[in-house]
Amino acid sequence: MEMTLDADREPTLDGALWERYRDGDAAAFSSLYDRYAGLLQFFLQSLTRDPGRAEDLTHETFLRLLGSDRDLPGAALRPYLFRIARNLALDGIRRDSAHERVRPLVVPVRDEGGPDAAARQAESARAISEALDRLPPEQREAVILRVYGEFAWSEIAEIVGTSMATVASRYRYAVQKLAELVPDPEEPR
Repeated sequence: MEMTLDADREPTLDGALWERYRDGDAAAFSSLYDRYAGLLQFFLQSLTRDPGRAEDLTHETFLRLLGSDRDLPGAALRPYLFRIARNLALDGIRRDSAHERVRPLVVPVRDEGGPDAAARQAESARAISEALDRLPPEQREAVILRVYGEFAWSEIAEIVGTSMATVASRYRYAVQKLAELVPDPEEPR
């Protein structure tokens, strides 16, 4: 599944799509799926460390949303969706206390520029993936939701069920650690 990093995240559109779905427009739900499935799967893979499981949980997340009778304004839909996903992932992790081999996280690469740019982007993505793998799960989660999900601090706090101060602290520590782990591409080696 391809992840779109530049997707339009306008809350009013989410709300309109949700209302259209609730009024019987199945295509509106398909549009919501298209907007968030890639990012959700990336987020879930960062939690589960298993691409196949992340894909299954992505589908389960949308099935749970389908079964929801909540009246969700547009601004609340995206955090609610990620909260469902996070809870499903954590429930599975708790059930499977004997973890399988941890698979590395694969950071998406934007397809921009020619072959030289693609090689630099792939190397950068590899370095970032390795660095993210070395972060504690709570810090990695904060970075992924903030950087890749473009969530506000309040939304991240809602998703993970903690205070904004805790989320900001986790993010700050993660950024400090990433700065140590990821070489600056502008500096000579």
